[in-house]
Amino acid sequence: MRKKIEALIKELIKENYSIETDVKIDIPEMVEHGDFSIPCFQFAKPLKKSPQVICSEIKTILDDKKISYIQEINNVNAYLNIKVKKSDYFKEIFEQVTNNKNKYGYSDIGKNQTVLIEFSSPNTNKPLHLGHVRNNVLGNSVSKIHEACGYNVAKANLINDRGIHICKSMLAWKKFSDGETPQSSGLKGDHLVGKYYVIFDKKLKEEEEEFIKTNNIDFSKMTDLEKDKFKEEQFYPNSKLLEEAREMLRKWESGDSETLELWKKLDKWAVDGMDETYKNLGIKFDKYYRESQTYMHGKKYVLEGLEKGICYQKEDGSIWVSLPKKEFGNDKLLLRSDGTSVYMTQDIGTSFLKHEDYNMDKSVYVVGSEQEYHFKVLFKILELLGLEKYQGCYHLSYGMIELPEGKMKSREGTVVDADDLMEEMNDKAKEEIISRNRPFTEEELGDISNIVALGALKYYILQYSSKTNFIFDPKASIDFNGKTGPYIQYTHARISSLINAIDNVKLENIDFERLKSPEEFYLLKLLEQFPYIIQKSCYYYNTSFLAEYLYDLASSFNTFYSKSDVKIKEMEIEEQKPRLALAYSCKVVLTNGLELLGITAPERM
Repeated sequence: MRKKIEALIKELIKENYSIETDVKIDIPEMVEHGDFSIPCFQFAKPLKKSPQVICSEIKTILDDKKISYIQEINNVNAYLNIKVKKSDYFKEIFEQVTNNKNKYGYSDIGKNQTVLIEFSSPNTNKPLHLGHVRNNVLGNSVSKIHEACGYNVAKANLINDRGIHICKSMLAWKKFSDGETPQSSGLKGDHLVGKYYVIFDKKLKEEEEEFIKTNNIDFSKMTDLEKDKFKEEQFYPNSKLLEEAREMLRKWESGDSETLELWKKLDKWAVDGMDETYKNLGIKFDKYYRESQTYMHGKKYVLEGLEKGICYQKEDGSIWVSLPKKEFGNDKLLLRSDGTSVYMTQDIGTSFLKHEDYNMDKSVYVVGSEQEYHFKVLFKILELLGLEKYQGCYHLSYGMIELPEGKMKSREGTVVDADDLMEEMNDKAKEEIISRNRPFTEEELGDISNIVALGALKYYILQYSSKTNFIFDPKASIDFNGKTGPYIQYTHARISSLINAIDNVKLENIDFERLKSPEEFYLLKLLEQFPYIIQKSCYYYNTSFLAEYLYDLASSFNTFYSKSDVKIKEMEIEEQKPRLALAYSCKVVLTNGLELLGITAPERM
């Protein structure tokens, strides 16, 4: 109906004022003001009249036209408020829902545009953790929302598989593992590799303590800043373990066959383990990039920048890029004096590779907020190096997510890994479902608890704007009566049960005049807003708009259902039909909306 009124006003202005203009329509917060409101300020400049005069003139024209679906028109100052006939409104929305069903809410605003969304970006020296869960859930949902808006979407994962941190795991496994494998240990590959990363840190700490003791250093009297300076200037340069790791990195970069074989072995274990976690989260990627491949590509562009005078070389042989001092402060190192690359070099190479592969209009990087300056610098360097579509680069920054202390176990003792998190969420969901005495077989219970657990986890994360820091409360996220994923999933299952219980009613020849309550009309308004909510979520890269909307829809349906004068199941068929049509429409929107959050909408719970 909003589009119909928008087209009507647009045509009216063209006919009567000989001007073509876009039309912005609002939904009044106060019901008594009408169903739609047209702020006439938007027409003042092109029509060269006051908004109040324009509002009065358009009202007169509409009154004369006697539009069949318009019930009442009034103007308040410069706002033209329109009430429409409820039966026409209900019928139109129901037809839109049923004609599109799985695609209701979708649009083509991104038609013929390609967006590449890079997310996850794990290190292959440890398993995915709680922060990765937020990254993956956010990146996956933003990808789905863009697809729903008509974009060609590619989901990319940049695997950080090189660098000193990777060599730490490799070296520790080589020195201390006695040939342990995922098969012999019973550990997932990523957990096994992560085990040796922790062992490296433990051995390094032991070496540091020995160094302090041998050199008679009173570490207890140092400030934290002094301790960090001591490590950087005295211990790290003299650490035998770190020097072995640095030597392993040099061998890796020079192509030493033995080092590369060791790297391939541990890399496969780590990636196979993470792929299992992705599968459990319902995450799939279209393209994998590896920093072990892209860093050389980045070197090429840096050297080209040196030839063009964009970059410069210092006396020690290191290569830097000049940046505007006012905006960035310092220039940026791109190649070390020994020729090895830094993270920025790798990101430059990956960025150019992605544009060569996809020639995308938008390139989205889903990376934590601590990297905001890094991406500001990266995008400036891409501009300087001549990346044609650098303006389409966007850093989707997200904040910290933590758990209440002591709520979750952690295999490594310092971070909560994703597998532990999902396992415990599944257990909590199963306990909640069992407490409700639902008649499920063991297999059904397992399937449904997994659906509910993932729904709880994903919704809790996605209800927040990406930059918001928050504490994830596993118990609160499972609450079937709170502002949670399971509450919305349960509402969907409740509607399914209602529709299945009245399966002899065909939703045709429906008399929508029978829908008269405020609760019914509020639901109708929510249903029409769905496409705009998706577009808004897409434009702002903000899943919280959609998450909030789905909760409002579920809550409003439950209010409507509980306030029915007579239970729908007990009504006469002609009374049932419009209410079932309304319920069915809510089910379709809940299904589609949850899908865009990466959440399954169950038929039973």
